[in-house]
Amino acid sequence: MIRKQLRFLFVVLLLVAVAGCTAAKTRSTGTYFDQVREDPVRLRIFLTEMPKGGDIHNHLPGMVYAEDFLRMAAAKDMCLDPQNGYTASAGPCKDGQVKATDALRNAAHWNGAINAWSTRQDRRDSFMWGHDQFFATFFRFGAAANDMGYMLAEAAKQASHENMAYLELMLSVFPRDLWGLSAVAADPIAKGDLAGAYAALEQAGLFNETHLDECSRTLIEGEQRRDMLLKGGPGSEVHMRFMNHAIRTLPRHVVFAQLAYSFALAAQEPRMVGINLVAPEDDPVSMQDYELHMAMIDFLYTLYHTDPAKQPVAGNVNIALHAGELTLGLVKQDGLRNHIRLAIEQGHAQRIGHGIDISYEEDPYGLLRTMREKDIAIEIQLTSNDVILHVSGDRHPLCLYMSQGVPFALGSDDMGVARTDMTTEYLRAVQDQGLGYEDLKTSARNSLEYSFMPGSSLWADYGRKVVVPQCAQGKTDACTAFLSNNEKAAVQWRLERDLEAFEARW
Repeated sequence: MIRKQLRFLFVVLLLVAVAGCTAAKTRSTGTYFDQVREDPVRLRIFLTEMPKGGDIHNHLPGMVYAEDFLRMAAAKDMCLDPQNGYTASAGPCKDGQVKATDALRNAAHWNGAINAWSTRQDRRDSFMWGHDQFFATFFRFGAAANDMGYMLAEAAKQASHENMAYLELMLSVFPRDLWGLSAVAADPIAKGDLAGAYAALEQAGLFNETHLDECSRTLIEGEQRRDMLLKGGPGSEVHMRFMNHAIRTLPRHVVFAQLAYSFALAAQEPRMVGINLVAPEDDPVSMQDYELHMAMIDFLYTLYHTDPAKQPVAGNVNIALHAGELTLGLVKQDGLRNHIRLAIEQGHAQRIGHGIDISYEEDPYGLLRTMREKDIAIEIQLTSNDVILHVSGDRHPLCLYMSQGVPFALGSDDMGVARTDMTTEYLRAVQDQGLGYEDLKTSARNSLEYSFMPGSSLWADYGRKVVVPQCAQGKTDACTAFLSNNEKAAVQWRLERDLEAFEARW
């Protein structure tokens, strides 16, 4: 009798223990997150595994680490100039230069190049060091960035390692003779005649099939080499699309030609989903020409949305703009008052990159309300903002954007240059900005919802997380058909399943 009672008690205790384990597994993953959020080591393990959706603010050349650029330079027998920031150039080597191949086995040159091509040293002896060093790196390793397929493969492998399913990569893809062709726009641009400048470029043949096909082939060949290097392994599952960017520090007629060509290419090339403007926003040319650049985009946007002959074949020409990547002291006060507003009102931006100077904008709360009402997302790059602008902690406006209901998505910006990765951005969001697990999930979901990936969203009501009717009952035949015809929805479906599996483990 006693044995039976003991056996019964054992069974009861066992059931209680099992119930306790089950409760622990089904309890919110946020409970474990809260337990480790003050432990950087365990938190990083957790965040590395966390599905992060995608990265919709990153630059392909800046995403690649200096070590890989050195290998690319060595593969092309290039030379490095130690006296000039280890700037890469084609061989044969001149006096004072060293072979890139030698740098692969020489620690002094290896470390010298990596430090010159990134912000690894993290010197804070000068307010401007991070800013100047960051942007200078692109000129130093630029010639070594000669293998798009290799760079795409490295980006894909990194995304896969960090459990990201999508990359929206900014790059420059232009015809070889764009500079020469753009000369015809110089005089009309000087006179303020954007229509005349566009007509001159059109007559010069900038938008003809030959020039558009040239850049489409560049993308196709890059993807083919990427796939050859990946060989179906990690990274092969990562979806990619591209944003063509104009360089805002160039002469006005060249910027207009780059923007106009970018619109034309995005209108017909499905891989190219939109346009952007890049380069230091505080550069004197960028500051002087900012309003003109917004007027250029406004002209092209209107043209492509009103002229039936220009209607995009592959979908709308999407616009994301770097705006407000500024802070007081870097520029005068009057340079901080309207860049984000102009990017939205004249530049038709669907997403804003950085937006650091929002508190200096005229009527900032009105502007934030506009962003919320128009559903304009803010792209947040915490490491980049710290390195370039020395903005972090409570000086960063992320929490302001969140408090005003502006959708946000964490991005890596230039992870190779800044020596960061997406997991670090999530880590910083927790430790520097106080975000919780649900906030991080929101960022992951936003990165896909506000991406320019083709196809309809999985969500019929994104705010309430109501899926489309076809998938309301799970992955039925109707849902499978919907997902197969809508890439965005398919990647979002995958994120939801990955989050479910992740939360079951944690």
